[in-house]
Amino acid sequence: MSLDETLFVVELEVIEEKLSSLKDLTAKLFSSFEKRSLDEIASLVAKREGVINGFFNACSRVNTKLLSNELYKEKPLNFLLKNSTGFFHSRIEEILASWENILVFESKIQKLAKSLPNLMKENLKMVQKARPALKAYSTILDVNSLTEPRFERKK
Repeated sequence: MSLDETLFVVELEVIEEKLSSLKDLTAKLFSSFEKRSLDEIASLVAKREGVINGFFNACSRVNTKLLSNELYKEKPLNFLLKNSTGFFHSRIEEILASWENILVFESKIQKLAKSLPNLMKENLKMVQKARPALKAYSTILDVNSLTEPRFERKK
């Protein structure tokens, strides 16, 4: 294996590791999303951003080394896929398939991020509207429990 090929393999491993981390963080973000605090969500999103940047940086290094500084921001490995064979070709195909899956998750995350502030506002408004009614209802229940006789079911 030549030096360029060795460097290429190392970069592919970095790219694969970044995608694996991205999948894990995305799964973590989606699992019990509504139960997480805003700080936890912000932390996971920031970690994902770092991993995505690492992914693009590794892809850019591959492109720089092998393609005379031609950088592909959207699909950085497409050119390599068209111009490679065998082992490299199959690894690049797998990486691109993983990346496409990540992009699907990315659009879902964007939708969640956009809807989160509105959901929080709506929930707050609902709680504020419901608070007097809940207080009145709990008072009625307390009074009723003191004044109503308890009924037992006949067997």
